[in-house]
Amino acid sequence: MLKKILKTFMVVIMLSGLTACVSESRQLFPDVTFTHLPGIQMAVSDITIEQRYKSPMTAEYADHRIPLSPQTVMTRWPGDRISQTGGEARAKFIIMDASVKEYGLDIDGNFTAYFTDEQALRYEATAEAMFQISSNDGNTHGKVRARVKRSVTVPENASLNERDKILFDLTAALTREFDVQMEQEIRKYLGAWLP
Repeated sequence: MLKKILKTFMVVIMLSGLTACVSESRQLFPDVTFTHLPGIQMAVSDITIEQRYKSPMTAEYADHRIPLSPQTVMTRWPGDRISQTGGEARAKFIIMDASVKEYGLDIDGNFTAYFTDEQALRYEATAEAMFQISSNDGNTHGKVRARVKRSVTVPENASLNERDKILFDLTAALTREFDVQMEQEIRKYLGAWLP
């Protein structure tokens, strides 16, 4: 009788553990945009976006697996930040790099490691783009480039949702810094197309 009760108890514990694993649904994150910032007025007739970066889709690269990729946010940047006032010039926003690389970290297997949460993964994110001004005949008259890198580590015991939140925050911080740097470059070197 005691054996039967213990078996039933063990089955209930195992099922509740499985249910807990299955029930963790991925959380939703807000969009990261730049619409809350004032537009940068530029004397251009249109802006095109060129995607030179393509994720290799290999194990080393995580940008296609994370909740919000730098490329998604960077693609929004010109539409959110540049206010076109018209003119003969044309602008092109070229995304050069929007990668997030994943590196496994060595975990110490000694006795003290059982009492600490070691960092198991390191993510390195890059946002790099060029903004150029050209005439209708295709001649380039000015260009600037912004490149930002950030990294973060994730502890070995992080849940899927905790890891997703860390990576979302990484993308948000990276692209905010990218926005600041790109605006500074535009104002410094492309003043001829600013009011």
